[in-house]
Amino acid sequence: MKKTKEIKEFVRSRRNITNHHLLPSWVDEPKSECCEWERVTCNSTTGHVTQLSLHNIRGLQLDSYNYSLIDVVWFLNVSLFESFPELKSLNLSLNGIGGWIENEGSISLLRLKKLERTFGFRRLGDVGFKIQSLTVQEFKSLSKLSKLKHLDLGGNQFDKEILRSLGALLALTSLKLDYNFIESTLYDQDLASLRSLEVLNLANNHF
Repeated sequence: MKKTKEIKEFVRSRRNITNHHLLPSWVDEPKSECCEWERVTCNSTTGHVTQLSLHNIRGLQLDSYNYSLIDVVWFLNVSLFESFPELKSLNLSLNGIGGWIENEGSISLLRLKKLERTFGFRRLGDVGFKIQSLTVQEFKSLSKLSKLKHLDLGGNQFDKEILRSLGALLALTSLKLDYNFIESTLYDQDLASLRSLEVLNLANNHF
């Protein structure tokens, strides 16, 4: 079945993306029903995977927004998700993500409707990892998600410039940018292109 092919192609890469103690139900066995696995939701009619939660799959131990506890930054290969053509909700929160791996495939999930990318970081310099947020440049690759409706970028260090990168996400109805470093006054033109936006969370910024 297609649903089995989708998730089992992904689970073969599990050793590269998750703490091996987590997601114990994810096993590549013929009799294993992937739509019954934890954190996986399938369409009951088509059997395609529609929701996938990878929240804190590295098993990070963090207290609230204490970034100093993260000592290894994760760079994600987005081609891992290309086997889910019907994916509408993806949770990547609390993983210490630093950005996308270059030249390892491109995002083709044009039907993706929800992305949670909380606690994102990037590597700075050659001598080690420093805890910083995703840059606007790194975020631009996500502008291909033309069906995206719900976007959670809370708990990063974005400033006001992030709003320019969101302009292409015309389907957005809900946007979370709480716990970032957005300063100064927002003007109508900053969000003018997001005509479908209904919910905007800018709590705990620096206005």
